[in-house]
Amino acid sequence: MSISTPNKNKAEDFQYHVDVQRAEQMAGAKDFKRIRGPKALELITQHTVKFYKMGLLAPTIARILGRSSPEFDSDKITLLVSNVWERWKKLRPTLFASESLIDQEDRDHAFDEEPSDFPASRLADIADVEQGWIVQDMIPDDDAILNQGDGGAGKTTTMLQLAVAAATGREWLGMPTVEEPIGVMFFSCEERTKKVRMRIKAIIQGASNPYDGEVTWADLAKLRIIGLADRDALIAVKDSSGRIVATEMFQFFKNKIKKHKPKLVIIDSLYDVYGGDENTRAQVRQFVSLLRRFTSRFGCGLIVLGHPSLYGMASGTGTSGSTGWRNAFRGMLYTTIDKKKSRGKNATQVHKIEVMKGNYGPPSTAIELIWRDGVFVPLTEEEAQDAKAKTAEAVKEKFLELLASFVSQNRKVTTAPKGSYAPREFAKHPQSGDFTEDDFVTAMNILLDERSIAMRRFTNMQRKPDERLEVVEFEGGDDDEPDFG
Repeated sequence: MSISTPNKNKAEDFQYHVDVQRAEQMAGAKDFKRIRGPKALELITQHTVKFYKMGLLAPTIARILGRSSPEFDSDKITLLVSNVWERWKKLRPTLFASESLIDQEDRDHAFDEEPSDFPASRLADIADVEQGWIVQDMIPDDDAILNQGDGGAGKTTTMLQLAVAAATGREWLGMPTVEEPIGVMFFSCEERTKKVRMRIKAIIQGASNPYDGEVTWADLAKLRIIGLADRDALIAVKDSSGRIVATEMFQFFKNKIKKHKPKLVIIDSLYDVYGGDENTRAQVRQFVSLLRRFTSRFGCGLIVLGHPSLYGMASGTGTSGSTGWRNAFRGMLYTTIDKKKSRGKNATQVHKIEVMKGNYGPPSTAIELIWRDGVFVPLTEEEAQDAKAKTAEAVKEKFLELLASFVSQNRKVTTAPKGSYAPREFAKHPQSGDFTEDDFVTAMNILLDERSIAMRRFTNMQRKPDERLEVVEFEGGDDDEPDFG
C-alpha cells in the first residue's frame, strides 16, 4: 500500500502507537531548532536523519516537523523529508529496516485485525476458538516457543524427529501429532545438509525407527530443509541506537515461509539468527516479536532451539541470559540429560523433554527418552527400572571405591551423622561422580545390610584406638560368613 491510499492515516497512527512518542516529545522541547530562514534545508536534513535513525517513516517525520514549525510550508517539508529519507535509506540501510517496525505488507495485514483500542464488549462478536496443537500441551500450532538444551542433550535430533512426524502425520516419541500431514520447514543454521540427511536417514531407516519402514524418503515431500550452515544467518541485529532491526536474511526467512506456507517452522539455532545482546531484555523482546510476526502473519507454529546458560543448567530452569527469553516466548521446552538416572559407567543415559513454561497448556508434561540406533525412543517401564537398578549399583560401586581410598589414606569416615559422616564426605569429594549425599546414604544402608562394609577398630594418626567404616574383606568359601568382630 502506498502512503497516499485511504489507509494513510491508519498507517501513521499505527506507527505512532509503536515508536513515535519519543520523537514527538523531542520536537516539542524548547531547545528544538524550528525550521525557518535560510537554514531550513539544513535543519530539515539534520532532523530527518535523527528521526530516521530512530526508525521513523518519512511521512511521520514530515508530520512531526510540520507541527513543530507551523509557519513553514508543510508541502515543502514533506517533499524535502522524503528526499532525505530515501537517500539515507540507500546509503545507510543498516540503521533502518522496514521490518524493524511494520513493513507495507504487514500494515495491510495488521489493519484487518481488531484494533488495539476497543471496548471489551466487542469481544462478544468474535467466534470462540480452541487452542490448536501440533503436539498436545507441548507445541502450539499458532505461536512461537523456545526449546532450550545443552549440546548433546538431543534438541536437534528430537526436533528433526518431530519434523518427520508432523510432515507424515505420524506419532512423535510415542505422542500423537497432527491428524493429516502438514508442511514443515527446518532452518538448519548449524549442521550441513549431509549431516541433516544422516540424522533423517536414521529416523526413517534405522533399526529403532518408529515407523517400521512405512515412511520413505518419498513421503517427506512436505518437509523442507533450508541449509544455512555456511551462511550468515542473522535475521536481526542491534543498530547504532541499540534497537533490534531486521536484516535481509529476515526477508529471506519471510519469503520462504510465505512461499511454502508451512504449518510448523523450526529454527536451529537461536544464536545463529539473533545478533543482539542476550542479556538485554528490551532487545530480546523486540527479537521475539519479530519471530512471532511469522506465526501471526502466516498462521504457523514456530520452535527456536537455544542453549541455556551455566546457571540455567545448574538450577534446572534451562534459562539463558535475560529472563526476557522465557517471558517473551509463549512456551518453553527444556531438553536435558537426566543426571540422576544416567550416572555410572554402565548406566543407561536417560534424556528428557520437559515443558518449563506453557501459556496454553499445563507446564508439567515431560517425556523420558533413551538413544537407540541413531534416534530417541520413549523410555519403557522395564527400561526405567533397569536404569534405576544400574544407577543404584553404580552408587554402591562409587561408595566402595571412595571408602577404600579413604582407608588407604588412613582417613576416618563413620555411619554416624555427626562427625565424618561417610555419605556427606563422599558427596563433597571431587570423584563423587555427581552422586548426592542422599544417594550415598541409600548405598551405605544397602551395603551395611549386605555386610559389605562395617565399623572396625583401627589406630588413628595420633596412634590412638578409634573406629571407622571399612570395606569387609574375608577369605573362605561361599558359605563362609565374614568376621565382624
